[in-house]
Amino acid sequence: MTAEVRKKTRFYIQVILLCLLATIGIVASGLLGWDYFTARQALPTLSEPEQRFITLRLSDNVRALSVLFTSVSVLFGAYLTLERLEHDREKDRQQLLADQYSKAIDQLGSSESLHIRIGGIYSLERIAKTHQIEVHQTVMEVLASFIRSESPWPPKRKFYRSASDNKSALKSEDEIDQEYTLKPDIQVALSVICRRRAELDGDLKLDLSGVDLRGYTATNGQLDNADFSQSNFYKSCFQGSSFKNAQFVGTRMRDANFQKSNLTDAFFLGANICQTSFCCSNLESTVFLKTISSRNNFSSIKKNEKTQLPQEAS
Repeated sequence: MTAEVRKKTRFYIQVILLCLLATIGIVASGLLGWDYFTARQALPTLSEPEQRFITLRLSDNVRALSVLFTSVSVLFGAYLTLERLEHDREKDRQQLLADQYSKAIDQLGSSESLHIRIGGIYSLERIAKTHQIEVHQTVMEVLASFIRSESPWPPKRKFYRSASDNKSALKSEDEIDQEYTLKPDIQVALSVICRRRAELDGDLKLDLSGVDLRGYTATNGQLDNADFSQSNFYKSCFQGSSFKNAQFVGTRMRDANFQKSNLTDAFFLGANICQTSFCCSNLESTVFLKTISSRNNFSSIKKNEKTQLPQEAS
């Protein structure tokens, strides 16, 4: 139950209890008033035993209604007490969450130890699993930001050839592709994103644009609605993953594995795709526009009338 639903439920309960108290008060006042009025009119004409009987009945009615009113008041007071206790518990939970989140962020930003950063990533995953949609979305956005920051494409540093090479000193992107190093903390962050609880995504759109994903593996990953524009998938493996409605604008894919993946409604624009396998993947309504495509595997794919494949696969 979300915080908004709990808030509405508590409001409705309070309204019902207040209405019940008001109703009991009105009914009690009406009944006592009517009994008192009728008894006063009838008492002069009644015998002494009958007068005592009516007086006792009025007293019993007053006591019964008083007990009922008191009981409902006690219940209302108990409910308000429980509400205060729940409010205090919620406040404690929020404080604990804030402390855990702050500590995890500090660990994630650690420049001293790889293990501390990985511990921070796992802490954020636990927080995302045990809290509400807003927290889940925030954690995933933080991890995506971490990947963009720590594994950017193109790399921040320049790559040069040896001094003995007669060609231009600066290496081309094709040459840089082959010189990659896997970072364990990036692999862990990517894995956490891929196995997240997608039902909590809401309107989350992961920004993984301009990311160096060379050599990384995330099979059966959940990457729907993600933006991979200007990212590099050289020799990466995302077999069996879901990329529904994902964006690949200016993306580099070389020797990558997207077999048995779901790319429904994915959009490729100006992507450079070479020797990449989409075998047995779902490409329904997938669009490839202005892509540089060569020697790719589009065998046994699932497509429909909206699918636009590269010219080599058409």
